[in-house]
Amino acid sequence: MAGTNRRYIRSKALEWALGEWEGGKPYVGVSFKIKDSDGAEKFVSWRGWFTEAATDRTIESLRHLGFEGDDVSNLIGLDKNEVDLVIEDEEYTNEEGETKITTRVQFINALRGPMVKTKLEGEKLGSFAAQMKAKFRAVDAAAGKRVGTKSAAAKPAAGGPMGDEPPPLGNEDIPF
Repeated sequence: MAGTNRRYIRSKALEWALGEWEGGKPYVGVSFKIKDSDGAEKFVSWRGWFTEAATDRTIESLRHLGFEGDDVSNLIGLDKNEVDLVIEDEEYTNEEGETKITTRVQFINALRGPMVKTKLEGEKLGSFAAQMKAKFRAVDAAAGKRVGTKSAAAKPAAGGPMGDEPPPLGNEDIPF
């Protein structure tokens, strides 16, 4: 079942500790509080292994979380940064033979911005913006909307309930 329910959730580290697994394999355990797809808050954990094969990726994940030092016995700042967690449900069988599902953090990634290969800038941006301006106006005109040259910086119309300024937004006005 692993990999069938992969999701990406932003969070910050809550707690962490160094541990040792069977056979003496050292690791760092980090817990996070997330809101899952059903809206319920739950805690999930991640283990970063300090083995030859995994140490570099573990250090990279610790850096994403905000750890800036080099003394693993003092992981100050691990709760500094919000990160993208790759979450998956894993199926396992417990000691009683029952099949259970647990949610685990598979990867910790740095927050990503917009996914663009090459950012439009300078003359290319100006040229593209001019083309799109004409397209926006044509779509608006076809829909019977007033076609104008308003930009994001345009001043709102005067005469609202508070004079020239729009009323402040309340929590109920936020669309999410």
